[in-house]
Order: sequence, then structure tokens, then C-alpha cells
Amino acid sequence: MYKISQGRRETTVPNTPNDYSNLYTECWNNEPSKQPAMHEVVNKLSIFISNSDNITIYQQNDIVSVPVPNEKNTTPNSTGNSLHGELFNMNISEVDRIFTNERINENITSEINEIVDFIFEEVNKGHMKVKRNVLDYLDNHIINSKEIYNRL
Repeated sequence: MYKISQGRRETTVPNTPNDYSNLYTECWNNEPSKQPAMHEVVNKLSIFISNSDNITIYQQNDIVSVPVPNEKNTTPNSTGNSLHGELFNMNISEVDRIFTNERINENITSEINEIVDFIFEEVNKGHMKVKRNVLDYLDNHIINSKEIYNRL
């Protein structure tokens, strides 16, 4: 973990296509503003996969070549059982929705942690009106207490 924080990255697996190698190198950029957004990565990977007849999977010294189904030989049922599964079949709006929900959950988790910390501070200070102080805190930070309650 320390080596990664210092900018060290793994070496590229031999015979990795240049486009793919360039993509994950972009993702490793130390400056987040220069990293591609998730939907850009998904778009590029979709293009790489659709332009390939086979995908080579490297797993612990075993190399397996798997044919990529194309629209001509793929039935609706076989697509669900393909190598890519549900993630491959997701469109960009579904991926964006998932990541938006993740961000919302992270924000709510952060707000809940702040509230819990505040409650403990109030209790430790010996304030008797903890309930009123918590409600004031929620009002001051424009946090919907009903939403927080439902999440708890």
C-alpha cells in the first residue's frame, strides 16, 4: 500500500493490448483530475471488448482464451451466461445510477458519523439537553432528521 502511495505501480502483463495498457495507466495517474471518469472507462472497455474476437484471461500462470459472443451468435439467454454477465450488459446510465447511489450513501454515512460524534461530544460535556442540541445541530447543517432516522 505504501509503495502505491509513492507512485509505484505493477508492470504491464506481457502481450497486453496497448489501448488497454494506456487506459489503466491513465487510471493510475496520481492527479485525480487527470484520471478518466468511471463512465469513460466503461465506454472504452466496451469498445475494446466489442473489437475483440477473444479475451485472454491471466490467472495464476494459467492462460485461457475465451471467445467473446457477438450479436450474430448470441441469444438473449446466452448473453446472461456469458463471461461478462450482468456488468457487461449494463448501459452507461445504469452504471452512473449505481455510482450516484454509492456517493449518496457515502454522504449519508458521513453525516451520520458527524451526528454520532456530536452526540458523544455533548454527552461527554455533560449537557443535559442533548436532544435539543442534536436537533439544533441538524437544523444548522441542513440535514433532514427523518432521512437520517430512516437510514439508521
